[in-house]
Amino acid sequence: MTQALAATEPFEGRMAPLQIKGIDFIRDDWKAPLSTVAPAFEFMHAAIAHRKIIVIGTISDYTGDSSKRYVDIAKAALAIAACVLFIGPRASAALRAKRSVDDALFAFPSIRDAASFLSCYLKAGDLVLLKGSHKADHLQRLLIALQGDLQCWRADCGLMRSCLSCQYLHVASGPKAAFESKPVAVNDSVSKHVQPLRYKTDMQTVSVIGLGNPQPHLADTPHNVGYRTLELMAQQHGWEWQVGYAQTLIANGELLGRPVRLIKLACPMNEVGPLLRAWSTGSDFSVAHSIIVHDDLALPFAEVKAKLRGGDGGHRGVRSILQSFQDDHFLRVKIGVGQRDQNMPLADYVLTPFSPAQQAQILTAQAVAVQRVLELIRNLNAAQSKTKNGDAHAASSCQLS
Repeated sequence: MTQALAATEPFEGRMAPLQIKGIDFIRDDWKAPLSTVAPAFEFMHAAIAHRKIIVIGTISDYTGDSSKRYVDIAKAALAIAACVLFIGPRASAALRAKRSVDDALFAFPSIRDAASFLSCYLKAGDLVLLKGSHKADHLQRLLIALQGDLQCWRADCGLMRSCLSCQYLHVASGPKAAFESKPVAVNDSVSKHVQPLRYKTDMQTVSVIGLGNPQPHLADTPHNVGYRTLELMAQQHGWEWQVGYAQTLIANGELLGRPVRLIKLACPMNEVGPLLRAWSTGSDFSVAHSIIVHDDLALPFAEVKAKLRGGDGGHRGVRSILQSFQDDHFLRVKIGVGQRDQNMPLADYVLTPFSPAQQAQILTAQAVAVQRVLELIRNLNAAQSKTKNGDAHAASSCQLS
């Protein structure tokens, strides 16, 4: 019996071992119901290796909040591995499991960017667990990319066969890489147009960043409510806009005794993160002292919500920031725009001007959003004051959850 079992070939994608360039991989990426995560982690915990890396794709067959599940899985993985990667549209939710900046926990919406990261990070002697769903993730492509040229990076394949036998393997598809050589860097399309700021920013300055589109004809659309909120805020306080690098609009002032900088970025949503990352390397700008104001399709129309941290909620601009900084510790003020006609494509809806009735509601919501920003700044002041007085526990209670 023992000999028969030893002679049995492992089933592809079912705890199947293989080695590439001296790196040991365990492929458990065929299916990933939640019940199979713990046994795979138990194996990794017992294994002996120079470094252990866990890569998580799509987890299935569970009830309750998906964000909480991914955070729980991330915490368990961090207790075992030196580095943990989450890949896919829900990946950013896992960043909430970070206990400190030293935790090597990364989230990549695109498998292409995860492959770029691993090509820089992995070395001989590592043990890597790939855990995901083949239909949703095709994590096998991470292995193929390490061995040679790979052109298929699409996220909507859905084919239930080995990538090695697929005729589309070398057909260019899927999103472009955000990071060609470094896991957290500025992509070429942004960096060649952006230079560091001429001035240094006080680390205690709060940067309020409104997400939107710079084109005039998109001014009164759902995707632009972040921009419009900052315009209202500047108008209320008499702050003047100045043009900065890359046509960014900046307005400086002071609120509640704290320096405040309003920022309207003039770049596509998916380049917001790289642009902010470029600024952070050339100045004292910190995303941890930022408040992001943006639209939210999941919120009822004109409802306003403040949030301390979390995933991207499907917003490409927030996703870009999360991917560039690999940290979800930044404040958000979200304005609900969820009133789409189901017959209208989402991409069209967010770029369609509001009706007069909707515009009236949104103007009220933007005024509320300005008040939420002030409340967050007030909370930051209270937290800083209590920290200076040595009351760290009380300081944490001043933050929104």
